Order: sequence, then C-alpha cells, then structure tokens
Amino acid sequence: MKHSHKKGFTLIEVLLYIAIASTLVFALVLFTGLITEARIKNRTIYEVESQGQFIMNEIIETVQNSTDIIAPASGVGGSTLRVGRVIPSLSPTVFELVGGVMRVTEGTATPVSLSNSHIEVSDVVFENMSLPSTPGIVRISFSVSYKNTAGRYEYNFSKSSYGAAALRDN
Repeated sequence: MKHSHKKGFTLIEVLLYIAIASTLVFALVLFTGLITEARIKNRTIYEVESQGQFIMNEIIETVQNSTDIIAPASGVGGSTLRVGRVIPSLSPTVFELVGGVMRVTEGTATPVSLSNSHIEVSDVVFENMSLPSTPGIVRISFSVSYKNTAGRYEYNFSKSSYGAAALRDN
C-alpha cells in the first residue's frame, strides 16, 4: 500500500499564521497611532512656547527702545501697556489683549496681531515697577495656550511667561 503525502497547511497552522499576522498588524497600527499622537503633542508644545517667546521678545525690545512708560502708572498693574517712542510716528506704542489675541499698535497704524490663530493669550498683566529716580521698569506676565478646537488631549498645553524690561538711558 502506498501512502500519498499531500503538501499543504493544516487548519491549525492556518489559524496560527492568521493570529500571528493579526497581532503584528495590530501592534503596527498601535505604534503608528502613538507616534502620531507624540508628533502632534510636540508640535503643540513648540507652537505655544515659540509664540510665547516671540510675544515676550517683542514687548521687551519695544520697552527697551522706548522713551517712557505712559500706562500703567508707576506702581500699578494693568492689561494694557502704552509706551512713548523716539520716532513720533511710532508713539505711542500700545500692547493689548483683544479676544485672546495679543496686539500691538504703533502710533496711528493698524493694530498687528503678535499671536497666530492657533494660540490664545490670557491673563495679561503689565506692572509698572518704576521708582521716581530710576528708568522705567515693566514686569510682564501672560499665559499662552493652544486652541483645542478638536477636543483632543494632544492639543492641551498652556504655558505662563514672565519677564521684565527696563527703559535704556537715552
């Protein structure tokens, strides 16, 4: 009697291969999703931090190149900073928060947004720390957060920024 050996897969082998392949595909999809979430979170953090740093640098540079602090008054804090400039067409320069957007207005020019549409600025406080015999000093604080319109946790990030600037002796 001859026994014929047929080549092929048994049902158990097929099920085992399917289980292994399914596990690998699931792990790959999960890993790809985690990488995407991390990329989005990193981009969100970068956007908030860079926008906050840009706003702070603009305010500090403007104050350092100003002649006087018009508002807020000495010893007082406020949500608007108004400084006098050497160039009359730039005076006064005003920093203010309008609808979550930090804006600067130089003289009679049109206000310019310092933050982009993905960012929301809040809790703005300018404190005039000047003493009568010193050049003007302003303490600046504000918070920057990412606008989470999608409701995803990757977009939840905010950062508070603090700084100070003094008028240069002219």
